Amino acid sequence: MSVLIQLKRGLKADVPATGSLAEPIFCTDTDELGVWNGTAWVFYAAGSSATQFSNEFYVDATIGLDTNSGKNQNERKQTLSAVTPVNNSFIYLAYGTYDTITLNNLQNVVVKGLGQLGKVQTVLDSGQVVSGTSARCGFENMNIGSGSALTAISISASGGSHVFSNIGANNNTATAFIQHGTACFSANPLNPKIDAKYFNLDMTTVTGDIVLPDLAVGQYASIQLIDCLGAKVSVGDGWFVFKSRSYLDAYTFTGSATSAQVIDMDALTVADTSSIDLTYDPVTKQLSGDILAVDAGTF
Repeated sequence: MSVLIQLKRGLKADVPATGSLAEPIFCTDTDELGVWNGTAWVFYAAGSSATQFSNEFYVDATIGLDTNSGKNQNERKQTLSAVTPVNNSFIYLAYGTYDTITLNNLQNVVVKGLGQLGKVQTVLDSGQVVSGTSARCGFENMNIGSGSALTAISISASGGSHVFSNIGANNNTATAFIQHGTACFSANPLNPKIDAKYFNLDMTTVTGDIVLPDLAVGQYASIQLIDCLGAKVSVGDGWFVFKSRSYLDAYTFTGSATSAQVIDMDALTVADTSSIDLTYDPVTKQLSGDILAVDAGTF
């Protein structure tokens, strides 16, 4: 005698709020198989090309719908703000123009576009936010805040180590193109907490600065500029800017900040690692000691 076994099934919108551990269900409208992992439903789409991890999200301004789950390429959302990111997730954006997202109290979330130019251009509005306790979040391969008079990115999170890679903006006129906050810092001037790393950032047609506001006495933070073009930075008290292979960059200073807080990593060499004796002078904002030597190079 044959036995027919059928999974519990129905529309994606009618999926039960909870389930039993390892319980399977099937969504008849999206062809997704769901399994309850004890905390949430984990969905897998039909077809190898559409099967993705549950912490990947897909957005397409042309063919997506915000009523879709966004969890696979067959169920793309239309707007970025419709995505509810979770820790350790990627948000993939197709060609097109998108609104804003707030990455609040999140860890390891990356918003990835296709590129800055032409037929592979992904464009985001001004007003992207990284806040709360977020750490290791970032944006890659896109144009943010072009033609806008508003701040493109605001970073007020305390977690730090955010990464922005291959980012451009055309003719953004905001006074602060990227606004950092004061929540990310350490108490050690020899190890200032890294708030953000910028790779291949193009600010050549941007009016405003990367703004690093004055920190309180005894607080220290830093950013890194690597292979950036035309970066303009307003450096406040307690901040250090570590730059490497960055060109046409310009700096202004607030409070008692000085040019000594901008450190050209290409000009630093290790003099004697067997005797490390560093001293920080809070008046001159300079590091001194046996480990650092400045080599001006040759013509």
